[in-house]
Amino acid sequence: MRHLALPALTLLSLVACSSGGREVYFVDPQPALVKVGERLPLKASPAQGTESAPTWEVVELEGGTLLKSQGWQVTYQAPAVAGRYRIALNGTDAKGRKQRQITEVEVQPVITMEPANLTLAPGASRSLQAKVRGSSKVVLHWAVEEDQGGTVTQDGTYTAPAIPGTYHVTATGELPWGIQAIATIRVQ
Repeated sequence: MRHLALPALTLLSLVACSSGGREVYFVDPQPALVKVGERLPLKASPAQGTESAPTWEVVELEGGTLLKSQGWQVTYQAPAVAGRYRIALNGTDAKGRKQRQITEVEVQPVITMEPANLTLAPGASRSLQAKVRGSSKVVLHWAVEEDQGGTVTQDGTYTAPAIPGTYHVTATGELPWGIQAIATIRVQ
């Protein structure tokens, strides 16, 4: 089965007013790809004038969790619902002043295809299902990748062509995520 690269999502660092308009910490990875339910290792490094390792906290009540809440590295556990969430890094600068920096994480839904692999006779039809986890608002568009590779309706019913071969049916979610699942179909 082929896998298409999903677009990288940005992990944005936003500086709160208490830091005087400059970054207190540099946060990696940037950009980041985070899917619902996945874990994402985050690493902070100090900007000039920052002395202490940060303490970390998820700002939103249901915005996921951190498997460790202090130090230069933590692991973020994304929630079950896609969206944009904020993580606060708290620390002190070289003069002992408290600093707070907000990092924004965007969490993508996940789409899977059932069945993902299938064998059909020429001209046969089969219903495919694309299941989206993490959002009920994703509108799917169905397509057959290969020219003359059969047809698929917008409810996921695939009809194989008369010519044997291997074909791919995609279910793609509309932007902003552009998520996609693929079914590989062998016609023989």
